Amino acid sequence: MHNSGELSSLDRAIVAALQLNGRATWKAVAVAVDSTETTVARRAQRLLDSGIVRVVGVVDVLLCGLGTPALVGIRCRPGRTAEVGAAMAARDDVRFVTTVSGGTDVVAEFVVDGRAGLLDIGGPVLADPTLVDRVDHYPVLRTFRGIHDWDPGALPAEASAVLRPRKVPTFEATASTADQGGLDDLDHAIMGQLSQDGRRNYGEVASALDTSQATVSRRMDALLSTGRIRFRTLVQPSALGLPEEIMLWCKVSPAGLTAAATRLAEHPAVKYLVAASGEHQLIGRAALRDYESIYPFLTEDIAGIEDITDASITPEIQVLKRSWQLTLKGARQ
Repeated sequence: MHNSGELSSLDRAIVAALQLNGRATWKAVAVAVDSTETTVARRAQRLLDSGIVRVVGVVDVLLCGLGTPALVGIRCRPGRTAEVGAAMAARDDVRFVTTVSGGTDVVAEFVVDGRAGLLDIGGPVLADPTLVDRVDHYPVLRTFRGIHDWDPGALPAEASAVLRPRKVPTFEATASTADQGGLDDLDHAIMGQLSQDGRRNYGEVASALDTSQATVSRRMDALLSTGRIRFRTLVQPSALGLPEEIMLWCKVSPAGLTAAATRLAEHPAVKYLVAASGEHQLIGRAALRDYESIYPFLTEDIAGIEDITDASITPEIQVLKRSWQLTLKGARQ
C-alpha cells in the first residue's frame, strides 16, 4: 500500500469517511467532511487510484458457510520470521498476516473447514522444525468488533450518522446452521467481483459477469440485507493519524467474558476483537496515535475493565496481508 504520510487534513477526513462507509456517494462524503461534492470526488478518486485507499467487499464466512475463523500465533526459529510470514500470506486460506514483536513472531488468521481443518492448519511450513518453534491455535468463538465495523472517531458523531444511518449486526458474530450457505455460482461470482473492488456499481458487475443489471442489483441487495457481504476500506491506520498498530491478548473470567468484550469493543482504538478458545479468551487489534499511547492504553483503559485478569500487548511490525479475494464457489486467492 502506498505511503500515506503526506495527506492533507481533507484527504484524511475523506479516508475516515470511507472507513465508515466504503460505498458512500461522494455527495454523502462531502456532507460528512463539510466540502463540495466536486472536490471530494476529485480527492477521493486520487486516493483510490494511488492505492492509498482500497474499498473491497468482504464476506461473512459463517453466514456463507465457507468455514470458521481461527487465529494462529507462530514462534519462529531465529532469522526465519520473514520466510514464515511470507508463506502464510501466500496461502489461500489466510486472510490476515502480521509480524509482531514479543513472544510470538507471526500472527495469521485462517478460515478453516470446521474443527477438522485445525489438524493440518498451515501445512508443511508450520510443521517444519527448522522454521517454527511453536504454534498456538485460537479458534474464534465470537466476533465483538470487526474492522469493517470500526469507527476510529476521526469524524464528529453527526458526520458518522450521515454515513452510517443504521446500526448493522456485528460481522461474523454468530450464525446458525439454518442461516448458512444457500448461495449459487452467481452469488459467489458477484462477491468475487466486489472483493476486488467494492465500489463497482451494478452495471460494472453485470458487464463483467455477462448478466443483467437488474439481476445483479437484486442479488447484491440480498447479499447486503442478509449481512453476507460488507464493505471494508483498506488503508494504513497512519492515514487516519493512528500509525501504531498493536495486538491485544487478554485473559478473562468466563462469567465476565461478554461484558468485558462488549466494553473493550466500544473503545475507539479497538478495531478488531474476538473471543477465542485457548490461553487468551480475548484477542484483538488496536490502532493508536503513537508509541507513547500504548502504556496508558494498557494500564488505564484495559486495566480498568473488570473481569480482565491479565493482558499483554505485542506491537505489530509489518502487516503482510490485510484481506483476501473470493472467486467462484468461495475459492480464495
